[in-house]
Amino acid sequence: MSRYLIELRTLADWQARLGDPERHWKRHASAMELAVSWFVSRTSERGIPADVAALLDQEPAFSGATLKLAIPERRTTLEGRGFPTQTDIWALLRSPGGLISLSVEGKAREPFGETVDMWLAAGRRLDRGTPAGREARLKALAERLGLDTDSIGGLRYQLLHRTAAALIEAEDWHAAAAIMLVQRFTSTPREMNDSWADFCAFAARLGADIQPGTLARTSVPGRTPLYLAWLNCRYATDDEILLTMTGERGGRPRPLEQRNAFEALCELAGRERWCWNLGCTTCGCMHFRYGLRELALGRHPDADDWVTRKDVRQRDPLPKIPFPRDDQGAIARIAAGASIGRIASAGSFPAWLGFLGVVLFFCEDAERDDNVLTRAWVPQLCELLPTASPLRQRLWEKVRGGLLSLRDLESIERELMRR
Repeated sequence: MSRYLIELRTLADWQARLGDPERHWKRHASAMELAVSWFVSRTSERGIPADVAALLDQEPAFSGATLKLAIPERRTTLEGRGFPTQTDIWALLRSPGGLISLSVEGKAREPFGETVDMWLAAGRRLDRGTPAGREARLKALAERLGLDTDSIGGLRYQLLHRTAAALIEAEDWHAAAAIMLVQRFTSTPREMNDSWADFCAFAARLGADIQPGTLARTSVPGRTPLYLAWLNCRYATDDEILLTMTGERGGRPRPLEQRNAFEALCELAGRERWCWNLGCTTCGCMHFRYGLRELALGRHPDADDWVTRKDVRQRDPLPKIPFPRDDQGAIARIAAGASIGRIASAGSFPAWLGFLGVVLFFCEDAERDDNVLTRAWVPQLCELLPTASPLRQRLWEKVRGGLLSLRDLESIERELMRR
């Protein structure tokens, strides 16, 4: 794994780290639910989800633990040949008892995957009957967890290597303890699924008496004590998901009772039919220039001090373009927190796409420095396109390294017109 880390500023940054950002990113699926659960907690006092904090507080040595570092999709090198294991979230916590290596595996309706026997059988097919690499890796995993390779064929292989990762990271970071946590998301927390049975079987082999919502210490040999835990968590609310899309650096989440200011601006612009033609020689997008400047000043279209409307005569001179860089950044961060779905529902087509284009154009310098609009808008725009559209993949490449452009919006317009 690279030793250089990049700050995650929006939920789209997290999404881009997934193996398949489109297929895995859905409501009520573990990747998105886990990301929201942790990302929305980043500004809390302890930096971790409240139910995870309550779980840790059961153990006196872990009580009050706070987050020092969290890495989504953390890759940990295992002993033997093969690819690294990729933990959904690995976190380093500071507690009264010392550092804690916490590996979190998110689950919703997904199973733990193939059993050890199935994994070995697949290796025989791939390696033409001699899966030496897989057998060597399994032996190393079993030794680390204090298991006998001849009697673990029915256990889920994913549980072995994810748990081993917690111990390996603990050794690398000189942590005092390691925890492997399954964070399961469900609308019926009292109902347990097949994955719970698989986890219980695994915990029993490690000498742990596991119960939902509790920490269970294992009998795994070694200097680092290993704990297992299973948490049943609720699905994220719409408000929590919206909060994660703000992208404000170090800022507090916006109040839930107030809708996003750019969404309100778009609704006003649609109702009053503001000109969004960037090449207009009559008004020069006058109302958008005044309105976006008000956003940069911290005003909200729903507030009493809002000025920009068609029936209000402006006394200030028309704002010059380009806007100052700080103003561009403020506007971009507000617009990044908007729901494109709500903007599209409240506006007419293709005017709402034009509204997005106005912001991209007027915030071009800030977006080049910190592509917050690209990272926040591309996932939402992709949701509006047909699943089989080649444009979706091209847009996703922008999140990984590029900028959403006016030409991209034109392509989206043509794609939507075909539907």
